Amino acid sequence: MTSNSSNDGTMTLTVFFKQGTDPDIASVNVQNRVSKAVNQIPQEVVQSGISTQKVQNSFIMFTGLYSEDSSQYDELFLENFLKINVIPQIQRIPGVAQAQVFGAKDYSMRIWLKPDRLAANNLSPQDVLSAIRDQSLEAAPGRLGQNSNETFEYVLKYKGKLNQHEDYENIVIKANANGSVLKLKDLARVEFGAFTYNANNRLNGKPVAGFAILQTAGSNANEILTEVEKQLGELYTTMPKGIKPVTMYNSKDFLDASIFQVRETLIIAFILVFIVVFIFLQDFRSTLIPAIAVPWLLWVLFSSCNYLASPSTC
Repeated sequence: MTSNSSNDGTMTLTVFFKQGTDPDIASVNVQNRVSKAVNQIPQEVVQSGISTQKVQNSFIMFTGLYSEDSSQYDELFLENFLKINVIPQIQRIPGVAQAQVFGAKDYSMRIWLKPDRLAANNLSPQDVLSAIRDQSLEAAPGRLGQNSNETFEYVLKYKGKLNQHEDYENIVIKANANGSVLKLKDLARVEFGAFTYNANNRLNGKPVAGFAILQTAGSNANEILTEVEKQLGELYTTMPKGIKPVTMYNSKDFLDASIFQVRETLIIAFILVFIVVFIFLQDFRSTLIPAIAVPWLLWVLFSSCNYLASPSTC
């Protein structure tokens, strides 16, 4: 087991199993151990989410969306377009364990507090956070007049969490003694931006949103990559003008070259075997028997262990 923690509050624990271990059973065992440790984990971590996923420990493809005009589509738009429209489609492909996006620029409401304003009003960041939680939430208000003698019954509606920066600016933080109220826009600058700005992705100086594909244990990488290329081609026709998919790394190129070399080697071996048998037997009709048997045996051997699709299984 190896773990990696960062100062942004995330931790990744990777568990490696011996070759031949059933990945489904291993995933269940890991999930059971995680369930036992949940009661020892802080509640804030549980609310953020703990996920268990079975993947191979190597990437089979690096690809992404590339913007030809940086003034038209920035990295923020590209990454969210990728997560909303492309990643769900890719993850539905059989054999894809995870489509990992590089970056965390999800659409988020950024609130930049002004320390001098907070100090002048005797407030803390926790007071602002509590006000936002109280006034931006999902709720089911219910109904009025459901058990009364009145003719009409009214259903209360609530718009739910706020999604415009103007709504956040008008959140009431504090009521003053003179009847005035202190709003969030008086204490902070509110803008619609990204969740984090830790890194920027560029390709040839242009913004790009990239992701990598990991496969499940025992899956066929060649079939996965073929289907991914097909899906990206179909999605490209629905993308906004100026956005293009780009592939930085594709292990299918290596797989195709390997398959070609194997086929070439088999053909050369068949020809050599045919010539050697013909030289020893000195009879063309007698040579036809091993000439037919050798390709059939090779086909049975490689098809039984699926060598061309997954050489590690042989």
